[in-house]
Amino acid sequence: MGRLLHEFSVTITVAILISGFVSLSFTPMLGSRFLKHEQGKHGVIYRALESGFEAMTRSYDYTLKKALRHSFTTILIAFAMLAGTVYLFFTMPTGFIPSQDSGFMFGVTMAARTSPSTRWPGISSPSRKSCANDPAVTNIGALLRKATVDSFL
Repeated sequence: MGRLLHEFSVTITVAILISGFVSLSFTPMLGSRFLKHEQGKHGVIYRALESGFEAMTRSYDYTLKKALRHSFTTILIAFAMLAGTVYLFFTMPTGFIPSQDSGFMFGVTMAARTSPSTRWPGISSPSRKSCANDPAVTNIGALLRKATVDSFL
């Protein structure tokens, strides 16, 4: 199982790197080729959105100039964030599969859609009894409901 998760993590990492490369290289180049600056009248919504985009661009320009003006502080903050990330990587418990038993088990018993609800406890009774015979089981719960076609979609 560990080998499968390792290969999955490598696949995700490579996909993220390829996506980053494409978004930083091909996308701007294709945008400059296909999007032409249009002259003419535009509607109210267009002008409102455009003024918002221009405000965001001015804000980005302002913060970029501040960061470049204070490059030493920017580098220190970047290294502090890197150190925090490395610290969290080694101290936070992570993983797709828990390293210990969580103590829960779920099972499903199904009845026909035409069976009356008075028979439902009897249908799940054998599975509950077999679980109750296990000495490692401390509690058992059952949820009974009518199966419908869309409940499995």
